[in-house]
Amino acid sequence: MPLQLDSTVNYGVHKRALTTSDQERADKNGYNTYVVQGLPVGPIGNPGATSITAAQRPADGPWLFFVTVNPTTGETRFATTPAEHEVNVKLFQQWCQANPGKC
Repeated sequence: MPLQLDSTVNYGVHKRALTTSDQERADKNGYNTYVVQGLPVGPIGNPGATSITAAQRPADGPWLFFVTVNPTTGETRFATTPAEHEVNVKLFQQWCQANPGKC
C-alpha cells in the first residue's frame, strides 16, 4: 500500500503545513508518497536519536495507520483498519476546525 504521508507531499511541493490539498497529493514528484510506491527518493529530514532508536526497536503492535489528532499536544492515534483510521482523522479535522489558521 502507498505510504500516503502528508509530510513527504509537503516536502515535494516545497510547503510547510499540517495538511495537503488534492492538487498537492496528485503532484508527480519523487517525494509524493501518494503517487510513488514505497519510500520517497531521499530523506526529508535528519532524524534525532530518539527516532533512530524507535526505528531500530519499534513497539510491538499491528498498527498500519497513524495521525496526530492534536498538533498542540502531539497526541497521536494509531489504528489497524481504515475504519479506525477514519475515526482518528475526524478527530484531527475537529481540531483543525477548533483552531482556525493552524491547518
